[in-house]
Amino acid sequence: MKKIEDGVFNPALMFGIGLMPLLFITTNLKTSLIFGALILGALIISTFLYYAFKPIILENVRIPIYAMIIFASIYFLDSLLSELLAQSYSSFHALIAIIFACSLVFYALERNKNEETLKKGLKTSSLLGIGYLMALIILSVVREFLTFNTIWGKEIIN
Repeated sequence: MKKIEDGVFNPALMFGIGLMPLLFITTNLKTSLIFGALILGALIISTFLYYAFKPIILENVRIPIYAMIIFASIYFLDSLLSELLAQSYSSFHALIAIIFACSLVFYALERNKNEETLKKGLKTSSLLGIGYLMALIILSVVREFLTFNTIWGKEIIN
């Protein structure tokens, strides 16, 4: 287990964490990349917020604090993207999928509870996000090809 945790660790494939959005959002490569970037952003923002409040978080209330941190970061990302990409961003679609992926962010925050520095916490969260993004990309390429015979909207086989 230690060797897996040192590299790009993929909890979606190892433990089944966050499988619902994997199936919900991976219909094509474009949406999977956007969703993966959102999850990575949520992991990084949540890690920053967690380390900002870590000295005052009591052990017996850490889970509700994690929930508040996660939903604050998701709401921030959702609001930001709906403003930047007003016409092409479906807030409802992404928000529902991200809420299902909260288990991944909870897992990252719980792992970061023992990390002493923000740098180590960001490394852990980033590796989790990259591993999850890789799983999204692989699954979406396979699903898009098998379902629509396309990759990134381009027809593959005539």
